[in-house]
Amino acid sequence: MQDEAEEFLTKTGTSLTVKYKEHGLYFAGDKQTRDTYTFTLSRNRRSYTATFGQSTAAVGQEPTTYAILACLQPDEPETVYGLMSEYGYEVHSAEDYRALEKMARALKRQNAGLRRLFSSEELELLAEIN
Repeated sequence: MQDEAEEFLTKTGTSLTVKYKEHGLYFAGDKQTRDTYTFTLSRNRRSYTATFGQSTAAVGQEPTTYAILACLQPDEPETVYGLMSEYGYEVHSAEDYRALEKMARALKRQNAGLRRLFSSEELELLAEIN
């Protein structure tokens, strides 16, 4: 898996930099703290930067290339209804709906950033890393 992720970076001429950000709560509903990192994918004078929340079991360990690329799924739904139908999320309150809206906006930003860096064929290769 790690080899597949490294091969993707090599094939696409992409560099990955990872920097420690902080230790704390990251995901909505987190009960345990975790390390978070800022990562940047760069190629051809373009870049995409985002934050990665490391597993709580891996505190103190920098995330692998595989861990970062596997979380970047360029075909994720970008709407509340897409998230509900794809993953079975249910909305029982206005707070639930707002949380899904926030997730959908983040996925839309992620997908747009990845489309700026990679071709459709390359995005298909990226989607296969998991």
